[in-house]
Amino acid sequence: MLNRNKYPRTKYFISKRFQGKFMCSIYLLVALVVVIFAAVFAMSTTQSMTITYDNSNLQLGSTPFILFKKLLAAGWILITILGCIAAVVALFQSHRIAGPLYKFELILDQMCRGILDPRVNIRKSDEAQEVIAKLQALNLFLAGKVTDIRRQVDYLEEEMKTGTTQRQTEAVQELKQILAVFEIKQ
Repeated sequence: MLNRNKYPRTKYFISKRFQGKFMCSIYLLVALVVVIFAAVFAMSTTQSMTITYDNSNLQLGSTPFILFKKLLAAGWILITILGCIAAVVALFQSHRIAGPLYKFELILDQMCRGILDPRVNIRKSDEAQEVIAKLQALNLFLAGKVTDIRRQVDYLEEEMKTGTTQRQTEAVQELKQILAVFEIKQ
């Protein structure tokens, strides 16, 4: 038997607010479809009368009203079962959106702390592949620029060993302090 998921899911809600709203909207969509179907079906029989037996009671009434009541009664079963199934499917599908959003937050938090990691990975089935590629390019660009500046500072420091002014020494030290904030992962 193939093990499709090497990493078992430990968190079902990555972003509770986003995923909760997504699941609720899918559930409400199912309920709305069932109610609209019942209304359209009942309205298609507007010019007829129906005679029914309900618990040994004879009922006479307009076909749309009787059909609408019966369809809604059966519809609640559909709304409950299909709505729950649709909400669970929506939960797992929302991982393809919420997972990359969570990853973006982590990467941006790292970047704010000065940690530049050009390796940004998400699952191939996740959405936002283009945005991740651009975020990787940004991290790679910034890491390259910081590396270039560090190289130039080292060069200036070597050149200053032959003779420098106090201001040049202070400038190089300031640049080193600024660059010390950045950590580049390879």
